[in-house]
Amino acid sequence: MAKKRSKKKKKQEAGSVGGSAPQKGGMLVYVPAFCSLIGTLMLLVVIALAIPLTVPNYLGYQVYNVVSGSMEPAIPIGSVIYVKAIDPVEIKKGDVIAFRGGDSVIMHRVVDNKMVEGTFTTKGDANEGQDMNEVPYANLVGIVVRHIPILGQLLILFGSSFGRLCMICFAACGALLNVLGGRYRDTMEYEAERDRERAELLAETLQRKHEADAAREAAQKATAGPERESIGSEAPEQESAGRKDASGPEGTEQKSAGREEAAGPEDPEQKPAGGKEAEQAAAEEVSPNTAEDSAKK
Repeated sequence: MAKKRSKKKKKQEAGSVGGSAPQKGGMLVYVPAFCSLIGTLMLLVVIALAIPLTVPNYLGYQVYNVVSGSMEPAIPIGSVIYVKAIDPVEIKKGDVIAFRGGDSVIMHRVVDNKMVEGTFTTKGDANEGQDMNEVPYANLVGIVVRHIPILGQLLILFGSSFGRLCMICFAACGALLNVLGGRYRDTMEYEAERDRERAELLAETLQRKHEADAAREAAQKATAGPERESIGSEAPEQESAGRKDASGPEGTEQKSAGREEAAGPEDPEQKPAGGKEAEQAAAEEVSPNTAEDSAKK
């Protein structure tokens, strides 16, 4: 039973060491992933806000922020409009155009395109009447092809130095979180690899120890076999010696005593009787001889 328990204990130790190392840190395992996720989301937010405000400029569009409600409800305040350059002749009635009016850019709907005069008659959707001044072709910026509500507020933010600084800091924080998450993940992987190597080394050490113990037990069994055989050969010798001791002088004395007892008091009487009969037979044998001898004489 003791051997079985020791073997089971060794197996359990080998299994616990040779198996997968237990995870350390609990919820800390998810910290790198969480940092990377938050950092990536922050970067994606900055990119998502920057793309609609910057990329169209490289595609031939001009981006403007709507600050008045003359085109509501079609285009509300705070929207971003994308204006594309176009030939004035291609402008049709009902198109929304952007044109220069003094120091600002105005966005109104075309009521009439007077190609002969080279002017546009415009009107705001929220205004009751048409614009007083005709818009010459030379003041045309382009046709409004798309608008996105609310995004204009971000355009204002990006347009200011403080807003740009905030967006740069926000993007830097996202990148820093990504770097920290990667560093922490590398550290945890290194520690896990080191723990795995230690576990493998400990398992190998235990295995060698178990093999040494098994070899030692086998050697003990091998040495115990001849000892048992010698003990087994000594046992018959001891038995024969015991028998010899039992059949020694005491045994012979007991045998002679047994014979004397067997020949008890009746034997002497038989011996004299047998002696007298022998004497009589000898006398009878002698008497005929003497008779013959006397006859010869």
